[in-house]
Amino acid sequence: MKKLHWLSYIFIGVLLAACSQAVVPKDNFYRLQANTPKLVYDKPLFSGTVEIQRFNADGLMANRPIAYSSYQNPHQLNEYHYHFWTEPPPIMIRDQMVDYFRAAKVASKVLTPELRISSEFIITGKIKRFEHVRGNSEHAAVELELAARNRKSGDLLYLGTYGVKTPVSGSDVASAVESINQSVQSIFARFLNHIATKKK
Repeated sequence: MKKLHWLSYIFIGVLLAACSQAVVPKDNFYRLQANTPKLVYDKPLFSGTVEIQRFNADGLMANRPIAYSSYQNPHQLNEYHYHFWTEPPPIMIRDQMVDYFRAAKVASKVLTPELRISSEFIITGKIKRFEHVRGNSEHAAVELELAARNRKSGDLLYLGTYGVKTPVSGSDVASAVESINQSVQSIFARFLNHIATKKK
């Protein structure tokens, strides 16, 4: 009887310990979403099909956890716990560029390598910054190196590094994501404007 008594106490103790444990925060997932371009071209900027390849990225820039740094220590990069992109940034940015370029009508066709369709032009990119900067002057920092080349000749047609810092309205991750979206859209627009200017 005493043994059953002690077992009951142990069982109750285990239940109380389980109830007292802190609740683990849930994972949060965010989409990259560049809005519809403000400028739609009457005449395509590229005289042929454009293929946009998966972007290159090093270290944390290639991972799904959202990265952040501090205004006081800009050289140290960290990852948020429980806050993730729905896809790795190299894929997300590529896919958003495809949608944005199609909407802007920059070419007769804009596609990805997975479709296995021959193209006249190739666009490549490298992610240099893609983060939430916390602290004083809180903002989103995005920097992309973008290049376009002729597939047949291999000639480099356009090359540029585009950096944008967009203020963040709040201190939460969702606000930072919104500012990152705006930064990416701004870079896409600047790259197309660069191409249009070079062609004149």
